[in-house]
Amino acid sequence: MPTVEEYSRHPLCERRRGAQRGINAHETDSLIHDFLDFDQFDSKWIKEGSSPDMVNACDVLGLFLAPVTKDDRQALTKSQIRNVFGEIKRIQMKGFENEKKDFYLLKPKVAYNAGRHNKLGILLFKKYFDLAYNCVENESDYEHFCDFFEAILAYHTAYGGKD
Repeated sequence: MPTVEEYSRHPLCERRRGAQRGINAHETDSLIHDFLDFDQFDSKWIKEGSSPDMVNACDVLGLFLAPVTKDDRQALTKSQIRNVFGEIKRIQMKGFENEKKDFYLLKPKVAYNAGRHNKLGILLFKKYFDLAYNCVENESDYEHFCDFFEAILAYHTAYGGKD
C-alpha cells in the first residue's frame, strides 16, 4: 500500500492539483481509474477488520478527497461525507440486523449524491463506498465497514476537508 509521502511524489498528486477548478467527465473517469490502481481496495478490510494497510489507504484517500486549495471545487465536502457517515453510524447504533433495509438504501443514497454533485471527490468516494458495501454480509462485516469510513472521514478532516 502506498503512503501519503509516496502519493505526494506521484504524478496522481499533480493531476489532482490540476483538477481543482474543474475537469470534464473523461478526465474525471481517468483520474478515478488511475487512483483506484494506485490505492487499491482490499476486501479484507471489511471481512477481517482494520490493518496497517487499511489505515494507509484511508490516509491517502482522505488526502486525495480533501481540498487542495480553499477554492477547490472537485473536493469531497465534509457535509457530503457526513450525510453518509451519519446514516452509517445510526445503523450501527441500532444494529445491522435490525436496520438491514436502511443499509440497503445507503447505496442509492450515495449514488444520488454522486450524480447530483458530479465532482471528482464524491465520485471517487462512491467507488470506494460501493467496493466496501459489496463486502458486507453480516454484523461483523458492518462493524469493519463503519471503521473503514470512520478512518476516511478522520483523514479527510485532518487534511482540511470542510464545507
